[in-house]
Amino acid sequence: MTETETTRVIYPSADELDTGGWSESSGYGRTLYLIPAAESDSGLPEVTYHGGVGNRGTPMSAWHNRWTSIATYGARVIGESVLEALQQIEDDLIAESERYLGSEWDGSNYRGHWRDNGYDRFGFLCPLDGVGHYWDAADWLSGGSYDWEDAARDAGVDPERALRDGDLPDLIATVSAALEASAISDGHQIFGAEDAVQSLIDEYRERQEVEVSEGSAQ
Repeated sequence: MTETETTRVIYPSADELDTGGWSESSGYGRTLYLIPAAESDSGLPEVTYHGGVGNRGTPMSAWHNRWTSIATYGARVIGESVLEALQQIEDDLIAESERYLGSEWDGSNYRGHWRDNGYDRFGFLCPLDGVGHYWDAADWLSGGSYDWEDAARDAGVDPERALRDGDLPDLIATVSAALEASAISDGHQIFGAEDAVQSLIDEYRERQEVEVSEGSAQ
């Protein structure tokens, strides 16, 4: 958890919120919970998380309504973008914490009570639809709209001359850097850019060879 002198809400760090180490196929999921100030060790509202693969269950404090769920997300999410999304609703997190009325012993457990029932009764307080993700470059390019030749030209490299002169490594590095920058501008990060760009160029060269071959046959 991170904390400063002016802290009003305590959050996990960006690294803790990051799920880049999990693949989409893993079935990994994570839920964020708000611990109201009255239940936290710090005396401040705190955000914590719980996650896992498949049936990941519910923490006992959430099960007994002493914590409230505020968001859920899956694998390959950039932790910094989640932290930013949480910080943008800090006033709402504080207001939600103030709705907590405390807990009462019911003979088996201490169960929490919230004024207006808490946000988790009506939907998540912090939708994370727009957060950044880690993408495999091949998946990022799967739509087919990325023009690697224009990207090379925009970076000052003539793609046809580079291919003709055998400057393939420099061409791949230039286009890969442009591809990564494009993803970052959209709030995402990609990996495997050079391999994906290599595949694009290989496909381009194959098409060129076919066109030359067909032209010669006519």
